[in-house]
Amino acid sequence: MLAKLTTVLVLLAVSAGAARPFDGVATWFAQHVKAAEAQFSANTAQNTPWFCHDLDCPKYKVLNATDVYETREYASGKWAYTEVQGLLYEPSVLIGFKRLFEFFSGANEDETKIPMTTPVLTLVHPGHGTFGRSNFTVCFFVPFQYHKNTPVPTSKDVGILTTPKDIAYVTQFGGFMVDEFTLASKVKALQADLRSNGVSFEDDGTYITASYDPPNRIVNRHNEIHVELHDELLNPVVCAKRRRQNTINQTLTAGCGADLPF
Repeated sequence: MLAKLTTVLVLLAVSAGAARPFDGVATWFAQHVKAAEAQFSANTAQNTPWFCHDLDCPKYKVLNATDVYETREYASGKWAYTEVQGLLYEPSVLIGFKRLFEFFSGANEDETKIPMTTPVLTLVHPGHGTFGRSNFTVCFFVPFQYHKNTPVPTSKDVGILTTPKDIAYVTQFGGFMVDEFTLASKVKALQADLRSNGVSFEDDGTYITASYDPPNRIVNRHNEIHVELHDELLNPVVCAKRRRQNTINQTLTAGCGADLPF
């Protein structure tokens, strides 16, 4: 089994001569504590879930809940994203995290320091890349204050994505994100329960992970797996596929976000 995310971060930080992509993470979080506290009252009034820890996070409402999953309706949102191809989940997500962390830390045209948000979202297309590699689209939620005037990334590997209103089926668990094999088993369990309830969903192996906690939080961690509603006009999974394939048409462009790069 792959090492836990925290172990990977520590090894990256202490390896002699190695690149240190997470230098400054602790400082970055500390610098934004006051900003997070300033958002506390507003977030509490909006009934922000506890696992957002008073940070900006996607808005949703629960339409239905079972012992296994919640059916959530998400509002339109804005995300910074990057795409990585790889064989393994954790190292691929780490590459994407580094790129987005640099963007939030000032690697944008205005050198804006963007307040931290949650979760880190990863859209996983298993085995859809070259030589059997998977595609991982890693995303940071853009703070609400920057939804209208989002800083422009300086890296060609980072883009800005507007997701439309969306329905997702979400299962939740604690601890750290684990290897892709364990994640796949959780996805299969969720899909089996959806099928038993007669629910239609995007059934091609694609799934989304959401991690809400920094690596230095050891307890009360919160993770999610999302399976999307099978609806081309609402589904960001479909939008991402069509964007990658450059086959999206004008009818669906508005539904997939006006600033979606093609």
